[in-house]
Formats: sequence, structure tokens, C-alpha cells
Amino acid sequence: MKTNPAKMDEGANKVNFLDCTLRDGGYYNSWDFKKELVSNYFESMKSAKVDIIEVGLRTLTNKGFNGPYAFSTDSFIESLGIPETLILAVMVNGSTFAKSNNNIEHLIDKLFPKGERDSPISVVRIACRFKELEAGVRAAQELKKKNFRVAINLMQAADLSSSQVVEFAKKTNINAIEAIYLADSTGSMTPRDVRTKIKLLREESIKDIGIHTHDNIGLALANTIEAKKAGATWLDSTVTGMGRGPGNAKTEELLVETNADMERNANIIPLLSSIEEHFNPLQEKHKWGKNIYYFISGKKGIHPSFVQTMLSDSRYDGTDIMNAINNLSSKDSKDFNTSKLINANNFYSETATGEWAPATIMKDHEVLILAPGPSTKLHEDQIKAYILKRSPIVISLNLKSPIPDKLIHFKSICHPIRFLTAAPNLGRQEATIIAPIKASERNLKKSKLETNFLHFGMQVIEGKFEFNETTCISPSPLVLAYTLGIAVSGQAHSISIVGIDGYPPGDARNNEVDKILKIFNRHKNEIPLTSLTPTAHSDIECRSIYGSI
Repeated sequence: MKTNPAKMDEGANKVNFLDCTLRDGGYYNSWDFKKELVSNYFESMKSAKVDIIEVGLRTLTNKGFNGPYAFSTDSFIESLGIPETLILAVMVNGSTFAKSNNNIEHLIDKLFPKGERDSPISVVRIACRFKELEAGVRAAQELKKKNFRVAINLMQAADLSSSQVVEFAKKTNINAIEAIYLADSTGSMTPRDVRTKIKLLREESIKDIGIHTHDNIGLALANTIEAKKAGATWLDSTVTGMGRGPGNAKTEELLVETNADMERNANIIPLLSSIEEHFNPLQEKHKWGKNIYYFISGKKGIHPSFVQTMLSDSRYDGTDIMNAINNLSSKDSKDFNTSKLINANNFYSETATGEWAPATIMKDHEVLILAPGPSTKLHEDQIKAYILKRSPIVISLNLKSPIPDKLIHFKSICHPIRFLTAAPNLGRQEATIIAPIKASERNLKKSKLETNFLHFGMQVIEGKFEFNETTCISPSPLVLAYTLGIAVSGQAHSISIVGIDGYPPGDARNNEVDKILKIFNRHKNEIPLTSLTPTAHSDIECRSIYGSI
């Protein structure tokens, strides 16, 4: 039977330090940590006397590549050689149980085939939104039957009303649950907010109380310390703050702040060495940590994953990010589900509708697509001469192009993030905008659009192109795929493209474009597709624009 140091040393005021670097930090590297880093990390946690290590997520969902800490199976954890003094935890998403159609017991058996006695895991945390709370409580009851220690993390704590906090306390006041957490998902709480809500929990519940903070407005550590003062006894942190968006309270700083007053005598020197050797290079690569965009999004209550997604994509600049934040924070976008923006495939999962048939203009014409690669600017004069000489139907991808608007017939836009970044400028374009706008109007703030807007519908189905009179099916929500769909639906006799240079070697976006082109070449109805400027993509024929006039 495995030992459990925390259970052997419990007391009314015992504080549990819980480090969740491998779980929350995994949002930056797809839960794919190097073995040497992890080995050093575990030893440093032991020396620092951190009580509980959350080794990752546990899920049955397997879509796209994620590393082993996204699944944290018993067999994998047992292979790591973790020091026995550390208590191990995993986190499960409450939405898993909310969508289970009353099949929670079966799900728990699949997620946790072993009980606590035979599993390396002792603690299971369930992350819930308020609407998922009842399903989370039922899951906790099933986990308790397997003798796991269970905590419920209530997300988006900043938005909870006092009555919701009280209801949370009452619904979780059952034997199956050991600790209840406030998780400040948007990083927008202040120490006063924390103190007030923890006081409500303590008045209504006998459970241990935990705090999980994010650092959008720079208060993650201050909020964690305030929570401890107010009576919280489960304190979350991550090494260097590595976590979603701007990150969390930093483990090293929390230990320094609490070491003296708690007489813990923790040795953080191995942790500082691990930070220097392993985590600082990782932070340099992935660039977590607070900045002005996280600060503003935190103030406006916008989930940090949205800003993180835009910051990680060089296609978006500071103006794009600010436009998106301002649009999301507007009154009619307040309840917008940003996860749909991040996963645009889901955003366009429904059968498309459209109102405009591109064949009315493009049939039997050449279509010239202006992509945003550097070669468009480099060969700007020749591209303008090509347009004036050959009179193609010109479509710019998104709104920005070095080619003057007077030479552009259409600008296509479709990715839902682009609607947010471009919203202030959509009504100011000389060229006509083509977009699957009806799909967007359900969720995004409407711009003041004039008559220069055409609705050509799109549905995203992985691996498929299909071309119809007023709609297309695209394998990707990227505007390149959408625009190719417009051109073929428009029965163009040929498609030329400039500025499809490609990204630096090793950039995953090259693979994304290559995949689109491979699928397109199988479905394009024999319409020739040619790049007239240099391109790194081998699935498109390349000729010189200088020999094409």
C-alpha cells in the first residue's frame, strides 16, 4: 500500500502547496516536457517541500498531438521515478462529465481504472464552470468510491456573484469533496475580491479552501497571499509562473514569501538551478508572462487563452490584438465563447448558407490572389503592371495589401479572429468584402457595414473541398482556403497567386498551407493554380511574374 504523507500530517490549519506546472504550463508546449527537465523538477519540488504535484491532465479526448502530460496515465506516471514523498494529482475537465448523459460512473471507470490504493495518483481535481457544478459533484462522489481525495476548482471566479459563491459552498459540502477552489481564470481579481469571496466560502462551508490565480494584472502572488490570510489552505503556483496566458503565481516567489512565517525551512536552491537551466530557456521560447495585452484583457474579463493564441501567431500585430480585445469587451460580445474563436473549425461546423454567387463576376476570368508574403511588396510594381495589362479579378487575403485598393476588386476575410481584429476597418474599404458573415453575426459585434459586403458561405470539414454556387466546403478556416473556394465556385478559368512565400523552415504553418494545397489540387476541377512569385510550397506550380505579361 502506498504511503500518503499529507494524510499522515493533516491538521486543521495545514497548508498544502500545490505546484501545477506540468498541467497549466502544458498549454504552452502541448504537455510535451523533456525528461531531463521533469526529473530535475521533481527533485527540486521535493527539496522545496512542495506538498502536491499536479502531473497533468487526465482525459479521454485525443485530437491533434499532445504530449504524455495531457493524459497522465497511471502507467506513464509510474515510469517517471517520482520521489515517494510527493503527493501526485491530476486534473479532469468538468465538461467531460457535463456532456456525459448520466454516464458519469462509466466515465470515471475509464479515466481511473485503478482505485487510489493501486494508482500513483492520490488527488483528483475537477475544473468546472458554474453550470457544470452538479456534474462535477456527481463525479466527485464516484471518485470518492475509489478513495481518491477530490477537489473542485470553480473557474471564472471573478465573474461569480455572492449568491453563486454561496451556492457553490453549499453544493460541495459533502463527504466526497475535501477542498473547494476559486480559480481566477481571467486573472482579473484583486486581493479585496479574493478576501470577500473566501470569507463567503468559510461562512457556508467546512471544506478546505483553495486558490488558483492568473497574473493578467500582476496580482497573482498578492491574491494567493491574501487568500492564505483569509483562510485558504490549498495554494496553487507554477515554476516561473508557467501557465496559460500570462501565467500563474510563481512557485519560487510564493515559497520565499511563506517560508519564514511558516517555519518550513524549504530549500529552494535546487529549484532556482532548475529554473536557470531548464525553465528560463523554455520561457524564452514560449514567452509566457504578463504584458500590456494580458493586463487589458484581465481588466476587461477576457479569457487569457484568446490573447495567448494571437500573441503566438505572427500574422497578428499589436493593433490587431487591441481591436480584438476591444471588440470582445463590448456589451453584445460579453458572453462570447472565445474557445470557438480559437478553434475556428468548430466556429464553421454548421452547414453553410450564402447569398452571392461569384460566378456572376468570375466565370471564365483569371483570378489573381494577393497573399501577404514579403514578395508582394518586393515585386509591387510588376504586380501592378500585371493587373493593368491582364485585367484579372483581384482578391486580397484579408484587408492589408501593398497593392492600392483601386486595383483590388475584392478582399476576402473569414477567420473569426480576423473579424475581431478588422472590425473597425471593415466599413472603410474601397474594395468589396467577401465573407461568410452570417455565420459570424451570431457571435461577433456587428460592424457598421455599407453596401460593399458579399455573403459567400463556408463550412469547414477536415480533408474536404467542395464548391457550390453560393457556398463552399473548406478543409480549413484560413482565408487562403476560403478564397480558393470562392475562385473555383466562381468558375474562374485560372487562378494566379502572389505573396505565398511560405514561413521560415520548421514553422508549423507551412504544413498547414501545404495540406490545403494538396487537398485543393485533388478537387480543383482542372483549374490551373500558379504562383507568380517565389514560394516554398512544392504543391503549387511557380512561374515568374516578369515573364507573364
